[in-house]
Amino acid sequence: MREWTNCSRAARWFLSQTTVNGLCAGNWEHDILVEAVTDAEPGIAYPRCLTGRRACPPEDCGGMWGYEYLIEILAAPGHEEHDERLEWLGLDTADQFDPAAFDLAEVNSALSGFAAILIEN
Repeated sequence: MREWTNCSRAARWFLSQTTVNGLCAGNWEHDILVEAVTDAEPGIAYPRCLTGRRACPPEDCGGMWGYEYLIEILAAPGHEEHDERLEWLGLDTADQFDPAAFDLAEVNSALSGFAAILIEN
């Protein structure tokens, strides 16, 4: 079990692990807002995400500019690349991809590989 003396050290470790494992590829920048540091609760695994917003960009979409362009293409059925991008994403319609969606359970599932229960019940 790792013991952290402060939250920023834990955040640096987590980001170093995700970068090493390729989860932060493509030069994406991620902001992590620490709103409070509290004592660990018994039986709760950490790290865990409490809230978030917006969908994760698809792999290899071309960075933030490519993602912005992808959203633009999906919103325009008449765009010459619309059908090609749907096929690339494995979608039947553009409605199947919601850039505003956020799935907290999916994020916490991804974090579970890093998680540990710090205080047993």
